[in-house]
Amino acid sequence: MGFGVPQQRILLLQYVLLAFLLSHVSVAWRVRVEINQLLVDETSDLKRDGTDDHRDNHVHQLGMTSDAEHRDNPSSFHIDDSTKTSLFFFSPKDLKAGNRIPLYFSKKLAWTSKLLPRDEADSIPFSLKELPSLLKLFSIAQGSKQAEAMEDTLRMCEDPPLKGETKFCATSLESMLDFTLRVFGIGYSDHDNYPTFLTSTFHSTSESESIVSFQNYTILETPKAILTSQMVGCHAMPYPYTVFHCHIKEGRSNVYKILFGGENGDTLDAFAACHLDTSQWDHSHVSFRILGAEPGDPVCHIFPPHGNLLWIHKPTTSI
Repeated sequence: MGFGVPQQRILLLQYVLLAFLLSHVSVAWRVRVEINQLLVDETSDLKRDGTDDHRDNHVHQLGMTSDAEHRDNPSSFHIDDSTKTSLFFFSPKDLKAGNRIPLYFSKKLAWTSKLLPRDEADSIPFSLKELPSLLKLFSIAQGSKQAEAMEDTLRMCEDPPLKGETKFCATSLESMLDFTLRVFGIGYSDHDNYPTFLTSTFHSTSESESIVSFQNYTILETPKAILTSQMVGCHAMPYPYTVFHCHIKEGRSNVYKILFGGENGDTLDAFAACHLDTSQWDHSHVSFRILGAEPGDPVCHIFPPHGNLLWIHKPTTSI
């Protein structure tokens, strides 16, 4: 009579072990797939003559877009005219159903590319001093708009953080995860405690080929507060491959889910952040001028619908 383990039990143990390993390995892979799909969808939208797919808000709960200052988010909010710059910030008192808020944002990314794996991204220099070599590597002419955009991105990534800010430019999914988990104080293997990332979505009913939306938006429902302990914003930057500028500000902030309706029938399912303590912000911050506010006053802004990820930790309300 043998004492071996029954074959069925061996197979069961192998299955359990495989499931355990896959659950740990697949988290980063699933994040990459979902973020890449967002970027691919936006490329497809650009080729559809102004039409948009009608998706619900993307709420990505994987057991894993910040202050959107004008200089912090040129990819989604590149506006030269100072008047249009004002169509982005608002006050918490504006968060009431029926209120109208003028908004200006890009409906789609003007470029798109996929997130690179860490080993591939790390093999490419990412430094302002390497710009001449990088232009040659990507066959981009010096002095071109693409070259200027690359320089702006590299310069922003190398600029020191603002007062009270922690920032990082992620050239791969893994590096973005590392930063987000580090500031949230989460271990990489603690998958059950991973944060959630949110994205706003824009739904167009018009045939316009314009890649920007500039109109009055009415808040259609009472905004829903999403209680969370922490938040990190990541914004896609213009670059030959996907680079996210991620940052977190000191001070308490609230997150809201807001349904906007445009004058032409467009809708925006948006996530917004209201920073309740801006005492560490620079006195010259554009939002203070726009809102007639000063450091310490609360300031709100939406997360534009494309190329912006809002990571939140331990939300205590449903999304």
